Amino acid sequence: MTLPMQQLGEKMYTKGVREVIFVHGTAVGNDPLDIFNEPNFFHPLDPAIEESVNALLGGILNDNLIDTIKGKIKEYINNTLSDFGNYSPNYVTKFGKALGNGICEHNTPFVWGGGNS
Repeated sequence: MTLPMQQLGEKMYTKGVREVIFVHGTAVGNDPLDIFNEPNFFHPLDPAIEESVNALLGGILNDNLIDTIKGKIKEYINNTLSDFGNYSPNYVTKFGKALGNGICEHNTPFVWGGGNS
């Protein structure tokens, strides 16, 4: 007996579908409050002062810090909301397994800030 999701996966595959892109809703991205879109949020200092502060802090005032914070925000949202208005990696994996035919096999995350600015 073929389950409905498997039937859907077979139809999608015969029509040439090989990947599904999941786009989460507003406020469940990695920057739901748009704080990282503010150009001076992390770099409000005079460049000379910023260089001194950055040296004291071991070089953390850079894009790696912002990427790390955004990753932690998205991880928290995934763990808290699960699949409520959100497509966690776990949800996408389960969806792909239900469809079969290798659809969603790559599971490439698509994350946008989610703040609507």
